[in-house]
Amino acid sequence: MRIGIDFDNTIACYDNSFHQIALEKNWIDQKILKSKEYVKSAMHEKGLFREFTILQGLVYGKEILKAKLFDGFKNFIDDNCKFHDFFIISHKTRYPIIGNKIDLHSAAYKFIKSNKLEYFFNGLNQRIFLEPKKEEKIKRTNLLELDFFIDDLPEILKMKGFSEKTQKILFDPYHKSSKSSLLINLSSWKEINNFFKK
Repeated sequence: MRIGIDFDNTIACYDNSFHQIALEKNWIDQKILKSKEYVKSAMHEKGLFREFTILQGLVYGKEILKAKLFDGFKNFIDDNCKFHDFFIISHKTRYPIIGNKIDLHSAAYKFIKSNKLEYFFNGLNQRIFLEPKKEEKIKRTNLLELDFFIDDLPEILKMKGFSEKTQKILFDPYHKSSKSSLLINLSSWKEINNFFKK
């Protein structure tokens, strides 16, 4: 089978880095829980909208190596790469909207290499696609004729344009989304691994 996987917040977990960098910048209090969503809410409550956008640029760019792989992801790839073809397909602009002009694509490649995801890195031009627009991300999934696509955002998985042949898996580690007949909801890479082993 041919399986596409989103990158940000699906492969790369940024919860600790959002919290750590926001603390260093004095944008949040220590008591805020370590989660992108909690950090975002706390900063927006203070009116720090522009600062949160800058924070995103730092987290996804210069400070990307503070992020971690979601537990079980590397095992999932190692267990299945002999049986299936995998592709990383991400909606990612080249540079942050505001803040320092850091190449976010280069940062993503750096993270993949640093975390020893050789399966993807050795096939960089064939297995990693960083698309500047959401519509181009969907188009790429169709060009690759995917059987499955895994993403953490239900709004992406429900966008128009997906091939009817592509089944959608919602990666929902924090159980934020309600069940949908359109999506397969799984909350960990261990669950996803078990799903494909069946």
